[in-house]
Amino acid sequence: MTPTPLRSDRLRLKSLMARINRRSGYSLVLVGVLGVVFFWITDPRIGLALRWNHGENPIDLANQHLPGTIVGLAGSLLILGIGVYLLTRRPAPP
Repeated sequence: MTPTPLRSDRLRLKSLMARINRRSGYSLVLVGVLGVVFFWITDPRIGLALRWNHGENPIDLANQHLPGTIVGLAGSLLILGIGVYLLTRRPAPP
């Protein structure tokens, strides 16, 4: 039984969509990981920011930057989660 051109086109389209979803998933995972690393490095408490800000009080720095760090990490983890979801999603059967 040979597939009809319509069915063949539909299978090709599904394959293309699955590949696009996978590529988007990889991109989002990469952006999420880079975001987490950025906010970890620039966090005044546990990151490398204390080495860059020698003259300021570390306690004040930590208190000032905590909301930005929390929002940045939450956003990055959300993007990372969406990317992982797109990577683990299975395509619909034909």
